[in-house]
Amino acid sequence: MGTLLNADIPGIESDARFAYRSYPERWDEVVLQPCGIQILTDRHLEAANDLSGWRTTRLDDSHVLVEARDLEPWYATRRRPHEQLDPQLMALARHDFGAMILTLERAKALGLTA
Repeated sequence: MGTLLNADIPGIESDARFAYRSYPERWDEVVLQPCGIQILTDRHLEAANDLSGWRTTRLDDSHVLVEARDLEPWYATRRRPHEQLDPQLMALARHDFGAMILTLERAKALGLTA
């Protein structure tokens, strides 16, 4: 997580990273970018566009394991920390995850900017 919060990674706006880092109490509703496997809350899922293409497994009353149906594109190839996944894969995942992704626009809408 430290890499996502501090590095200049394409696809994650620096202002959104700053807002994310500044408001840890909101981490239960926003993410910086989709991952092939992650644990999300019901608050995250409320902001998703469409997770029907993902496997979801209820873990408890408020947490859900969300996994890509095909993990190979996410994890089969070793990458350096700043190397990006396939842009089409990320674009689709970002669309699926919808408003749970903290963009600068979303941070402003949530009042997470100065």
